[in-house]
Amino acid sequence: MKKRLLYLVLCVFAVMTANAQVNSVAIVGTAVGGWPGQPGNPGPIDVHQLTKVDADNWKITGLTIAAGPCKLRANNAWGGAGFEWAGAFPTATGTSSGDITVPTASVYTVELNATTGVYLFTAEAALPVVNIVGPGGVGSVAMTATSPTTFKLDGATLAAGTYQFQIDGVLSGDVTFPMGFAAAGTANIPVTAGTYTTITIDLNDGSYNFVAAPLYATITMTGSAVVGVGWGNDTAVFGHTTVDDYFLHDVALLATDGCKFRKDMAYATTWGNNTPTGFPAAVSNGQNIIPNVAGNYDAKLNIVTGAYSFAFPLISITGEAATGWGNDTDLATTDGENYTLSGITLTNALPGQGIKFRRDHDYATTWGDVTFPNGVSTGNNIPCTAGTYNVTFTRSTGTYNFTNALAVTKFDANTVSVYPNPTTNSWNFRAANTVIKSIQIFDINGKSVKTVSAKDSAATVDASGLSKGVYFAKVSSDTATETLKLIKN
Repeated sequence: MKKRLLYLVLCVFAVMTANAQVNSVAIVGTAVGGWPGQPGNPGPIDVHQLTKVDADNWKITGLTIAAGPCKLRANNAWGGAGFEWAGAFPTATGTSSGDITVPTASVYTVELNATTGVYLFTAEAALPVVNIVGPGGVGSVAMTATSPTTFKLDGATLAAGTYQFQIDGVLSGDVTFPMGFAAAGTANIPVTAGTYTTITIDLNDGSYNFVAAPLYATITMTGSAVVGVGWGNDTAVFGHTTVDDYFLHDVALLATDGCKFRKDMAYATTWGNNTPTGFPAAVSNGQNIIPNVAGNYDAKLNIVTGAYSFAFPLISITGEAATGWGNDTDLATTDGENYTLSGITLTNALPGQGIKFRRDHDYATTWGDVTFPNGVSTGNNIPCTAGTYNVTFTRSTGTYNFTNALAVTKFDANTVSVYPNPTTNSWNFRAANTVIKSIQIFDINGKSVKTVSAKDSAATVDASGLSKGVYFAKVSSDTATETLKLIKN
């Protein structure tokens, strides 16, 4: 028995050891183009992989490293102690905390013993020092090496004026913008004011390029609370109404965990708020948003103020058979997917006329079909039969259903009575052992002509202003509805 137990322990240890191996090593960070998830290192495989030399040692040569922070990590993931290495530059026994801060840009050889954790950076060649020199308070701004002969500057906001590149103290320029070939001398580049995503120069031929930042930012959402997305993945790119205001329809959220807005599909710039009032609307404090009501939402974000909001899509009915084209009767929802409306009165309408559902009181998104009282949207107008209806609508499928609002659950037999009937002035309603909530009067065509709210077992409806004829009363409590025929003399 003891031998079996010892064998089992050894097997478990062997499996754990096999699953805890260093299978790859990479160098990541600002100094080598970006941290994991940033545009320069989007993943899932880190860009700058070291080569395995033997069972313990890993190495990369000819790597251009800029001044700044970086770190070594195993298996393209943050694994903690034994799988991350950082510390002093150029050599140390690495730990999982902190970064390696490279003081000077150069071409390096980087070596690591993954067993001992000792790493070493060895400079192979010094790099040229390249700057951009210009007016408007820019002065001299250092560019970052991406190879021994190529340099860039990201996210620079430049004033209008003339600029030159300074290469190891020698000024170079040209007379063309945004692209050209810089040569030593007094030529100046006539730069237009603006923000530039990247400015690059290749020292082999002096070719340069000023790439203007796009007018609109790339905004998405990420997080486990976003259905089908998860952390590190993104929703569709938001649309925009201005350079500051962004929106996205139909964001499905779970009432769990968190989510946030982010720029350029990276965590460098994010928006969110984790306070109890951080959902459905708040101003960003940079933390995760915790939705407290699941549903399908329209999301909005102002990237300057950080104000954001989530609201259920607005769905309404418009059309000549309702209150006229361009006028709207809004439906209600609790999840942004399933919508309801009670007691809408419709008139007769032929095919091609009638009504349709629309979003945000706008014809850009509409639903309808040629069938009534139910159907699945094909985008057509819905023909109608006159009457008063309760409506259900499913936004994602475009499925709709109209049911007679007068054909609902009744009170118990002999519970509701009305007198006098016929009448010339008013009707008196009484409900035995039940509180009347409302009384709605409809004419013979199904049009609502009067509504009375009541919170008692008896109520009176003034009929003096009504024309002679037949009417129907829809008497409602919290649990049932009864329809009574009325006559006005």
